[in-house]
Amino acid sequence: MRKTDVVIFLITVALLASLAFIFNARKQLSQSQQSAILTEQSTQIKDRQITHLSRKVSLLSKKIKAAESRQILSYKLKDGDTLYDLFGSSWQKVAKINNIENAENLPVGKTIYFSGYLLRVKKGQNFYCLFRNNWQRIAWLNGFCPQQAEILPAGQYLKVPKI
Repeated sequence: MRKTDVVIFLITVALLASLAFIFNARKQLSQSQQSAILTEQSTQIKDRQITHLSRKVSLLSKKIKAAESRQILSYKLKDGDTLYDLFGSSWQKVAKINNIENAENLPVGKTIYFSGYLLRVKKGQNFYCLFRNNWQRIAWLNGFCPQQAEILPAGQYLKVPKI
């Protein structure tokens, strides 16, 4: 071998070694970058999961509050009562809940049940200001005829259907 060949060989080995060093350095740099990217992505995913879970918790707490505020209320049927007069368009649901097959022939004295809540009357309130369109139905349901429903006694609880 000639000296020039040996020099070329040594230069080639040195170049290959330096290329290998650069390649390994890039590989390590990209691994650290990948690690940083993965860490950032997992943080973003965790943040999204936390946001999603907090929305679910909020929705569930609203549903629980709504369920707690609802109660099973009752009403004893009087002569001349109809389910439509008492519950409007929801009368069929009330009939189904109470196993009433013939809604036109209601037995006087039968107690019917419905879901709803109790509303406490404040001073000066009447059925119309509280319930607008349904005030007559709710007045009948609470034992008032519409002529008596002008002013309600403060502190009284009214049955309000939520069907």
